[in-house]
Amino acid sequence: MSGDVGDIILDDLPTIIQGDIAEAQVAAEERQTEDRRTFIGGSDAAAAIGMSPWKDRLTLWEEKTGTVIPEDISGKDAVYWGTVLEAVVAAEYARRTGQKVRRQAKLIRHPDHTFMGAHLDRLIEGTRGFLEVKTTGMLGEEWGEEGTDQVPAHYMIQVQHYMAVTGREWADIAVLGGGQHFRLYHVPADPAFIENLITLESLFWELVEIKQPPDPDSSDAANRRWPLSKAVEIQADPTVELAARSLREIKDRIKEAETTAEELELIIKKALGDAGDTLMAGKEKLASWKTQTARRFDTKAFATAEPEVYESYKREIVSRVLRIHVK
Repeated sequence: MSGDVGDIILDDLPTIIQGDIAEAQVAAEERQTEDRRTFIGGSDAAAAIGMSPWKDRLTLWEEKTGTVIPEDISGKDAVYWGTVLEAVVAAEYARRTGQKVRRQAKLIRHPDHTFMGAHLDRLIEGTRGFLEVKTTGMLGEEWGEEGTDQVPAHYMIQVQHYMAVTGREWADIAVLGGGQHFRLYHVPADPAFIENLITLESLFWELVEIKQPPDPDSSDAANRRWPLSKAVEIQADPTVELAARSLREIKDRIKEAETTAEELELIIKKALGDAGDTLMAGKEKLASWKTQTARRFDTKAFATAEPEVYESYKREIVSRVLRIHVK
């Protein structure tokens, strides 16, 4: 990330925020040197129990066992701006609430379950709470009314994980949505939730320690868990048989829907033809069919022009394909 952008931001912000941003950047660099394979962090917690929208349990297991090297996202814009705006959002939280916040950059581990770790964004001084800062796109319906604990499930899991590790009693979540919508949420510790969370994370960590992959929680994870087939017939139990027959029915419905959709597209395209590009119903825009230009790599032309080079870049890809044969 260019230093020029950061310099401009630092020059334009109050001195207290300038220092906070600088500390945040140092803390981020220090965290990159930590061996995250030795603990489940707050950002890992939802994945560890199969509740993350971004990462499945098998991927997390692969990262913790060193089977794969996690993608380095430190240079991505979202990470950079998240680090910069964290200081701004934390300062705004302090201004609005009158609370004094302090950075807590060091890794904290659970006193008993040492595989559970936490990096808190801010401690709220004089309280048993802490502040978690989020910057995101536009705030969708998964974010409830301000002041409630109605936050996305993976963030709820994250802060409950932090409370499990630190023993703190509540968390405030300050979120900046779309760069202009600021909201505050309050999440108290849920002892029953935390107890269950520790149990589930413990089960996951046992699999890490014994190098046993978890059962896949997505079709993509199943492809990676069992990439090669064996020429053996397996008798399906009633549940699996029902799944196969139900999937066949759903695929047939999808095919019918796709056929219908293509027929409807043709009706609309015939209506527009070469007479226009937008279909209206009074003042309501129904559809458009406009010319657009895209540049794509022409594989066929390249293979013809440079056959030897093309052949040298071919790679054998092994995969398993699921086909439903039941009628």
